Amino acid sequence: MTDQAGVAAAWDRVEEWLSRNAPSDYVALRPPAEAGEIEEITEYRFDLHPDVATLLRRHDGSGQGTGGFFLPGDFCLYSAAQMRDGQRGMERSVAWSLEGEGVAQFTVRQGVTMSGDDETPFDAEDVGLALVPFDAHVKWVPIGRTASGDELVVDHREGDAYGSVRVIASGMTEAAPVWWDSVADMLQSTVTALETMSPLTSVWGGRMFPETAEVPGGGTVLHWELA
Repeated sequence: MTDQAGVAAAWDRVEEWLSRNAPSDYVALRPPAEAGEIEEITEYRFDLHPDVATLLRRHDGSGQGTGGFFLPGDFCLYSAAQMRDGQRGMERSVAWSLEGEGVAQFTVRQGVTMSGDDETPFDAEDVGLALVPFDAHVKWVPIGRTASGDELVVDHREGDAYGSVRVIASGMTEAAPVWWDSVADMLQSTVTALETMSPLTSVWGGRMFPETAEVPGGGTVLHWELA
């Protein structure tokens, strides 16, 4: 799914809300990314999702100091360079998993596991959404993280998952779940919650409420409180 107009419109509202209510997050937004920096993220491996490019043309991510962690779940936005490095990290993670022992427990390709030259068929219901490995795919582009290291990734695989926003958390034992169907959906859900000061449902099922907090030395940031 792609909705560049929806991304731009929702982003305008997010910026407006931050400027009035969480100025420390607003000033943490970086200037736009350069075209070359955006191209380097996937570097002709596959086409970068237009919604991600739209985000970066507005701001090259957000600062990761006092402010900038304003997305639900207290995620910041990565810069183009961080997205590029994150995608290369995905490639390395997949390559390492394939080189190690116990490949069959990870590798699922169209209903079969691969172990050496053997193929063992599995029912689709048995393997579910298993990937190689659970927390990485060469067509996942990380777009943000929390202070503790959890990441948001945009799925670039063809099909129904294209453009969806997934969450990678430490200790996962299953495929990274989809939180939003698109970047536009992520921003629209976020700004609606902010404008109405109403809760969002987290990817894990709990509710999180937007709150603002004063920071040492002055300034105000947005924080999402789990209920």
